[in-house]
Amino acid sequence: MDNLKIYALTLITFLSFFSCKEDSNIVINENIKTFTSFKQKDTIKFKKVVDFKKGVVGKIYIKDSALIIFNLDGKRDFFFYNYFLKNDSLSKGYLPGGKGPGEAIGGMSSGLKNNILWLHDLSLNKILVADIEKKTSNNNKPLFKEYPIENNFYMMEYQDSLNLFGVGYINSLFKVQKVDLFTGKIKKQFGEFKYLPEDKPFSSYKTAYEPFILSKPSDDKIVLIYRFSDIIEIFDSNTTKSIAIHGPEMFYADFNSMSIKSMSIMARNSKTRISFVNCAVTDNYIYALYSGKLFNTKNSNFGMYVFVYDWNGNPIKKLILDREAFSIAVSKNDKDIYIYDPKNGHIMKNKI
Repeated sequence: MDNLKIYALTLITFLSFFSCKEDSNIVINENIKTFTSFKQKDTIKFKKVVDFKKGVVGKIYIKDSALIIFNLDGKRDFFFYNYFLKNDSLSKGYLPGGKGPGEAIGGMSSGLKNNILWLHDLSLNKILVADIEKKTSNNNKPLFKEYPIENNFYMMEYQDSLNLFGVGYINSLFKVQKVDLFTGKIKKQFGEFKYLPEDKPFSSYKTAYEPFILSKPSDDKIVLIYRFSDIIEIFDSNTTKSIAIHGPEMFYADFNSMSIKSMSIMARNSKTRISFVNCAVTDNYIYALYSGKLFNTKNSNFGMYVFVYDWNGNPIKKLILDREAFSIAVSKNDKDIYIYDPKNGHIMKNKI
């Protein structure tokens, strides 16, 4: 079942699209481009860098000659580890699991921006921030400061020392909220959902179109990468103007609605497809790890393809991996790619 309308350049095409598309009653973006294939395809074979047996690698961040590993299972132990490439050694863990100050229960989003390492704790509704260049007396482990978040966000992104971006705020008709780091309050909203659907509650559509969010290192753009439709959406951070890119399979979120605590949310069904499962960005490109599998199939949250786009919304190439990956990282010069192979617990690398 299709749940989006594709924007057309003329009114006639626009109306024609309405008439032939079933249940196409929501528009993700009026400025949308479509494509059906990548002009360039490259195959990458990976070599093992390190076994990681501490948990599940949700993200990998490259810092000089070290990898910073975000452990999704950190509440059992620690959320971050450093792997030093030069001497092949793994640091002791830091940012422990727990409900106290300087501890976390967990969430989906973390990041490294310049020297700032951060984690959004979805369960405790706070963000923990550390300058990894500052030495502390605590065995040289980063000292995390924490700030409360007033509203519930599915994912967040650190912008600078004053601001955060958030997505998945269920009570808003807007996709993105700009949030004050110190107060946790919303300062600005943009990316409005238009042409609201009538066949399902809006809140269920909002959860079906919850994206990953990443900020361009140069800070002038952000990208939303959708989880149940092969769409990415790029915003100018200052003007909030945007463009969406849909393809190459051009499918939409297929889902049912269910009620939890008097609120309707997305319920996956036998036709729900998993689109993007992880992502990374550089100043040149957006890298989105793609599954494309039905939700109820084995390893649907793993991907064997990385779709590469530029920041103007052009599809550049498709990377075909020699194995399924759960998370990816790319060096800032776009030359090296790292993946986490969840089947073997390996972090692996090769040239792009």
